[in-house]
Amino acid sequence: MKKSGQEASLCCPGESGWQRWVAKGLGQFELAEELSLEEAPDGPAEFRESRHYAFPAEGVHAAPLWVATVEQDMFEDLAGLHLEKFGLRPDGGEGKLMDIDTVELEESRALLLASILAKGVTHPLPTETPREFAPSPRFFPVPKDSAAIWRELGKLILVVNRGRELCYFQALTSPEIDEFTASEIRCILLQLEGQGVLQQLERLHLWLDDCPPDAAAALQENLGIEVAPGKKPNPTLPDEPCGLVPTDVAEKKRREARAKRLRIILAALAGLYIIGMGIWIGNYARIQLKANALEAEVAAKQDEFDLVNETRRRYDALKPAIEPEFFPVETMYNLFERLPPRGIRFKQIDITPEQVFVSAEAVSQPVALSYQNQVKKSAALGKFEWSAPPPTPNRQGRADFKLTGKPIVNGSPQI
Repeated sequence: MKKSGQEASLCCPGESGWQRWVAKGLGQFELAEELSLEEAPDGPAEFRESRHYAFPAEGVHAAPLWVATVEQDMFEDLAGLHLEKFGLRPDGGEGKLMDIDTVELEESRALLLASILAKGVTHPLPTETPREFAPSPRFFPVPKDSAAIWRELGKLILVVNRGRELCYFQALTSPEIDEFTASEIRCILLQLEGQGVLQQLERLHLWLDDCPPDAAAALQENLGIEVAPGKKPNPTLPDEPCGLVPTDVAEKKRREARAKRLRIILAALAGLYIIGMGIWIGNYARIQLKANALEAEVAAKQDEFDLVNETRRRYDALKPAIEPEFFPVETMYNLFERLPPRGIRFKQIDITPEQVFVSAEAVSQPVALSYQNQVKKSAALGKFEWSAPPPTPNRQGRADFKLTGKPIVNGSPQI
């Protein structure tokens, strides 16, 4: 399957500008584009995309160090403690600003190379953020027990190997091969030897397009090692991926991940809304069909319903005359049945189909109120809605009271 341009391309610094390399198989690359610093003052933004990005060596600190363990799980913590002494340990925050590589494992200790993104250095990127990052020396392997010098963005870069493993790299101060450069290289190599990082150095490769022959000879004389001019090889992918991620890239990835999650949530909510609306519309359609069917059935049986309603209306009109509970004799009996043994005298009882009216006299107001309550609570007289104004005292020192009952038809008193 053919890879996309981003998956098979590398953005890295060249001698005097930025280069974009594309894969041609087996991790090898060939040059596709090159922009000078004059053509691209803002960096490789002109390159639309690249999967791999090589940090210029000037923007990365290389710190070789020995740790007294071979437990790889402890390498990063121990390296962080060493780097903190020299003020190189990166601050916390987003991104991964330090990467640890194992240069050599011995019986009880290990040689590590810590690559730390320099503070305050902005790394120009292609328009589309690359996926993988590493210092540029990792893309240009140096031969065994050798060092190499090449130029990046107008500055000389020194890269040193221990065996076949990268153990150090640094941007040099001088842009040209001269006596000052030779002195600076000699100091770096002596320091690496003093740290036990560099054991032997067989050759120094000069991978420069415009290196004068006498410059190589002078450098060889000053350093006392073989200097071999040559052409800088094409880049290759590192054997092991590098974990470096700039802070701005990590923040951008976090924002993109958050936006992606938000889009997924919104899409899920939209899907749920559409499904819910579909269910609601389906249910509404079924309910509407049932309602239409019921309406049609009701319309077909409307004559029967009208006949039933008319019959019920006539029965309700006749209920006071045909139901025993409304018979005058039954009502009279129930009124007398609630009387106390003494203390109440009926003065008037009128029983008609519309109402029952009782006027009476009690020996006292409490006796009158008691009888009114007995009538209201009576189950036998429950077919009537009773109203009873408060008893009133009369001239004889007794209490007059009244009761009015309306027949209850269809759950409400008949007016």
